[in-house]
Amino acid sequence: MKLLGAAAAAAAVALFAPAYAAEEDIYGTWSSGSGGVQTGEGFCTPQEYSFNIPNTTGTSYSFTEDGYYEEASYKFRSNATHPQCIQAVLTWQHGRYEFYDHEDMQGIKTTPFSADGRVQVEDPCAASSNILSTTSFNHTFVKYLPFDDPVKNIKALQLYDFDGSELAPLYLISRQPNMLPTSPISTQYSKRSKRSTDEPVEGDVDADMQNILATPSLERRKGGGGKGGGGGRVSSGGGKVSSGGAGRGANVTSGNHSSAVSNTLPISLAALVIVAASIAIV
Repeated sequence: MKLLGAAAAAAAVALFAPAYAAEEDIYGTWSSGSGGVQTGEGFCTPQEYSFNIPNTTGTSYSFTEDGYYEEASYKFRSNATHPQCIQAVLTWQHGRYEFYDHEDMQGIKTTPFSADGRVQVEDPCAASSNILSTTSFNHTFVKYLPFDDPVKNIKALQLYDFDGSELAPLYLISRQPNMLPTSPISTQYSKRSKRSTDEPVEGDVDADMQNILATPSLERRKGGGGKGGGGGRVSSGGGKVSSGGAGRGANVTSGNHSSAVSNTLPISLAALVIVAASIAIV
């Protein structure tokens, strides 16, 4: 059914999308898949470096008439070498956007407020299983086309990545953009990276973020988000990672500390007590 829906959406773009889209066609809030990921309140609280994890993966964009934008993304990143090491990545950014001419079409360039972006990475196989940090990366969409989706019977927006490839279609949530305040927010807050544990992390966290975010935040048409397309949930507690079957996605669970650390701590404390007692006797 998902493949049929994607094929129908692609056919709709080819048949019903205008040859040249108007700028006002992108105004509003858009979301991919089932609409589980949306900009605005409820996804990210950037002042607190915190995310509310949605039930499904996906991407959302909001565009205002006066040139501001916001994006929210929740995706999974697989590891072919270690299939059990599935990364869950949540990102949030906002800033300015502009239109530009590309060949015979019009494209979109986004420029985020560099200190405001937030990213959370859950990786059960990493030294620190839960990392929160700042992030900043631009997007270039070489063209965009609005169309009427014949399956969902709703307005849709097709974005094309920097290389011209189709991204997963976005569906209109509201013509009134649902966004957090559009002005920069990080001038009054600490800009340092935050982590969920006090354990030291080897390597350059910022470099690690760049590697993780090297893949596009928008899911490709073949691997769109939603309940039927590789979605999943991340929850705290435990330390298990289980991959779901085809079309059901994966459930990723990560704890604040590994069981090895929890088991080693009491032993270390006991050893300190014995040493202290021996010193007292001497």
